[in-house]
Amino acid sequence: MFPSPRRALYKDVIAFPATKSAGAATLSSNVLRDFETTAFGAVNFQLVAADLSQVTDTLTIEPFVSFDEGTTWIQAGAYSDIANGSGTLSALKSLKYVPRLRVDGVFDGSGALAAGHGASVHVEMREVDPEYARRFDADVVTVPTTVADGVTTNGTSVEVPANTGRVAAIVSADPAQLTDVSVMLQSSFDGVYWWDLLSSATDISAVMYSEIDMDQNMVGTYVRANVITAATTGAISTGHNMSVNLLSFSR
Repeated sequence: MFPSPRRALYKDVIAFPATKSAGAATLSSNVLRDFETTAFGAVNFQLVAADLSQVTDTLTIEPFVSFDEGTTWIQAGAYSDIANGSGTLSALKSLKYVPRLRVDGVFDGSGALAAGHGASVHVEMREVDPEYARRFDADVVTVPTTVADGVTTNGTSVEVPANTGRVAAIVSADPAQLTDVSVMLQSSFDGVYWWDLLSSATDISAVMYSEIDMDQNMVGTYVRANVITAATTGAISTGHNMSVNLLSFSR
């Protein structure tokens, strides 16, 4: 008999006012962390509006994730579905690996809400497989302020539990500061000789947030993530704000 996955549902996680005059503002949810120390969890977001004509400009929903118990927060997306238009809205977004979550609603200088907008954000946190334990290792790659083309920045060697079945990397960065940049996951038995856990490096140049799962079969004693700039064309520029985090799954 396997344990049944649990879930937690939060309605209206951001307290949007009934009306709001034009002006920049950020409204934040409480911190959500139901499954931080248990089986790995996924998060689903439902973005809702009753009448988009009552929204002026765009209200951007920004999820933030922490892998170090709330000390550091990294942005995991920017959803602009709640924007001036017509009719109702119901849009679903998802993240696979979230230990601790905060959701911000960001208005720009002309952002406003009129009566009847019905804007809301609902969040579901869910255990995916209660049999697995998970461990997060935060900021495992120290990426310099700038990186030239043709450079591989090796991450810290992380020793994982002996019964680890798979690993993933979660990467956040400003894509405007990345040109032809990719990430490779590797494993090793001795921390000296490494093999690839991906059939090819994952390009992260065009996205703010990447969840990268291994696609090979064998995890050794150690794992690491490497950040790679392509030969001739690759570059990482000042202000990249890159954060590379490792997640290991063990029984």
